Amino acid sequence: MNSRISKFGLGIGLMLVFTMIGPIIIWGAELNFTLAEIFGWATIFFSMIFLFIGMKGYRDDDAGGTISFGGALKVGMLIALIAAVIIGLFTTLLLSSGEG
Repeated sequence: MNSRISKFGLGIGLMLVFTMIGPIIIWGAELNFTLAEIFGWATIFFSMIFLFIGMKGYRDDDAGGTISFGGALKVGMLIALIAAVIIGLFTTLLLSSGEG
């Protein structure tokens, strides 16, 4: 697996984990849902920017400046898959720790 794909997938995954615990740490129990909504939309925006930057970096540095649609789709899906696995594992750990 390419280090660029794993690096950006890990970065997006950790950003999404922080999105889950960040508002609780920052605002505590007095979470304002308007601020949480803004925080959530900003996270979606920045994660898509990081996904684009990861794909562009792969195209420029690793693929020699050109990439097909299928290649770009594969790189984007791999980055998103790594982020999804990280957020899935974190959610599973978070929910399993609250049951006991």
